[in-house]
Amino acid sequence: ESTLIVSSLKVYGTVFNGRDKISEDDIGYIDIDNYKNCYAQGKRASETLGCCYAKQYGMNVKIARPSYIYGPAKIDDDRVWAQFIANVVRKQDILLKSNGAALRSFCYVTDTAAALLKIMLDGENMTPYNIANPKSDVTIRDFAKAAVGAFEELGLKLRFANKEDEKEPVSSPMQSTPEILDAQRLNSLGWNAQVDLTEGIKRSVKIVG
Repeated sequence: ESTLIVSSLKVYGTVFNGRDKISEDDIGYIDIDNYKNCYAQGKRASETLGCCYAKQYGMNVKIARPSYIYGPAKIDDDRVWAQFIANVVRKQDILLKSNGAALRSFCYVTDTAAALLKIMLDGENMTPYNIANPKSDVTIRDFAKAAVGAFEELGLKLRFANKEDEKEPVSSPMQSTPEILDAQRLNSLGWNAQVDLTEGIKRSVKIVG
């Protein structure tokens, strides 16, 4: 029997690895005195405790590190991607209150579920696996554009609360590594994401609406 620990990309903290992706061997900085980091610290602790139990009691512990999971959600869900989907369901323009420059790995919920099963069945003991879809590595801004573009017939637009945010953001080499997960280790088990961003948004809108 195996025990599956569903961890998070947040275990990495702020990473400066000189690359554009985060692999399972990376580890970054987390300010332990910032109350907002209780989630990240908790996930780190769960992985460590799981590995301790695996070592001491001979347990088979599998570790999954999902990226940002998206899919059908409650219409009042306050996560930013969920609000984009809610906007489309309500036939409203999407209003960004920032330039939407944050770059993230997204993975549709069914692909994530399949990945969790794959890790549980075939993953190595005490070995973390990133879950991410390289076809859905986008900025918040581009997620919003994809939501609008997936339903062109509605004539929705992407608008900005502040005019200065309309300009396309430019990344800086001094910035930390974005929250883009390298899923090659999981891919080597035979898992590959099936649902790209546009299709995932269409499915979500159809279910929620």
